[in-house]
Amino acid sequence: MKNKVLLAGAGYMGMEYAKVLSAMNVDFEVAGRGEKNISALKERFPAVKSFTGGIENISLTEREYTHVIIAAGVEHLSSLANLCLEKGIPNLLVEKPGGLFLHELEMMQTLAAEKKASVFIAFNRRFYRSAEIASGIINADGGISSIHFEFTEWTGTIDVSKYSKETLARWIAANSSHVIDFAFHLGGKPDQLHAVVRGNAVPWHPSGSVFTGSGITVKKIPFSYHANWGAPGRWSVELFTPRHRLCFRPMEKLMVQEKNSVEIKDVPGDYSPDLQYKPGLFSQVKSFLESPSDPRLCNLSEHTENFRFYEKIGGY
Repeated sequence: MKNKVLLAGAGYMGMEYAKVLSAMNVDFEVAGRGEKNISALKERFPAVKSFTGGIENISLTEREYTHVIIAAGVEHLSSLANLCLEKGIPNLLVEKPGGLFLHELEMMQTLAAEKKASVFIAFNRRFYRSAEIASGIINADGGISSIHFEFTEWTGTIDVSKYSKETLARWIAANSSHVIDFAFHLGGKPDQLHAVVRGNAVPWHPSGSVFTGSGITVKKIPFSYHANWGAPGRWSVELFTPRHRLCFRPMEKLMVQEKNSVEIKDVPGDYSPDLQYKPGLFSQVKSFLESPSDPRLCNLSEHTENFRFYEKIGGY
């Protein structure tokens, strides 16, 4: 059976997904809540059938969608996913974090099991070409020996008017989880985690603004992290092997420091898959549609388990 895809959401991420689906020559339709975003998408992709009013106004089963990509606002993700599951959609790709609260993910997980549906959470950084190149080095070096990551957010550049109070208050789950998931995907989820939360530099994030912690993954790899949202910083992940320090800073590129050297240099490679589209998105969508057993895809069960760590790290 040929895939037929519904893209739920016509904003920024919806447009990025539309670029990928169009390039793949996938049969897809788009549903958005507002006329403005739908009009912009129709101007870019005039041949794509689109609907306003959201997916609530579409007969999902009659249109026989095989896959739905949910790229709506954070506060709508879980309710739209549940609606699709209730209507019998067999395959869902939901933008991170899938929901703002653990109980939302657990409810979705229960419904997915009842309907025998496959649900994945969209962590596109797992599909970065930099991660693929790093995996080759890690295997050649005999594995990862330790991990450090930083998820400092540039809180002064965030337009808080675009987000709900609940989304802002759980920003580590809503946004910083990209970095944390990337680190745990490569090194394994925590077996032990000690988290410290302090600071009050960000009024809209009442649990804290300074986050430090450490632990050991299920692969017996020690890890540490740091983020200070009231000071300069950036997203980064560093993986240490017996021979190299692998630096993702920015995460789209890979740099290495060799043992007994202070020089940090770019790793050459073909990064073209991440230059034409939003990095990692093309490969992620391709796996979702064609290779759902790809271990880089984050299934709902894995994400629900990791979500507990996000809550602990964020002091929620």
